[in-house]
Amino acid sequence: MGDFSDGNGFWARFIWVNQPMQRKLFPDDEVSIDISPLLRSLYEFLGGIDNSFVLGPKAKEKYRDWYNYVEEQKLQEAKPALQAVWSKSQRLVGELALILHCLTYAIYQQQPPREVEPEILSAAIRLAKFYIGQIELIHADGEPETSSQPNTYTKFSRSKKKFKDALIVQMNYQNFSKLSSQLDVR
Repeated sequence: MGDFSDGNGFWARFIWVNQPMQRKLFPDDEVSIDISPLLRSLYEFLGGIDNSFVLGPKAKEKYRDWYNYVEEQKLQEAKPALQAVWSKSQRLVGELALILHCLTYAIYQQQPPREVEPEILSAAIRLAKFYIGQIELIHADGEPETSSQPNTYTKFSRSKKKFKDALIVQMNYQNFSKLSSQLDVR
C-alpha cells in the first residue's frame, strides 16, 4: 500500500480487516472441527444454481439510499484512496448481497428466489460499512505520528470500548488541542 495514495484504485478492490495483535496461548484442550463436508456440499449446491437475480422493489429502494449515501461520503472524503474505497463499495454491496442471498438458501439446500430480499441487502450494507471502517482504521494507523489524530487515539477507538467512548475521546482530544494552542506556557 506504500504511502496510502492508491492513485489507480487497485487497493480499494480488496476487502481488508485490521487485525489487532493479540497474545495467543497454546490450546491445551484443542477441539478438532472438520467443516470440509459442509463446504463441499455448499459449493456443489451453489454450482448448480442457474438463476439470474434482481433486487425486489424494497431492496432496490434501500440500494438507491445506499448509493446516494456513498456518493455523499465520496465527495466529503479528502483522501483519494478512501474516495476510491467509497466508490467501489457500491459494487461491493451488490456482490455481498448476491453471496448472502445464495448462501442463505444453499445452507438449507433450497433454490434461492429470483428477488433479493431487503433484509439481505441490509446485511450486505452493514458488512460493507464494517469493511470500510476497517480500511479507515488501516489508513489511520498508517498516518505519521504528526497527524491530527495520533495512533494512540486510533488504537483506543479500536478497543472494546463503546463507540460513544471513542467519540468522547475524540472530542476531548480536539478540545485539549484547542486549549493548549491558546495557552502561552513559558
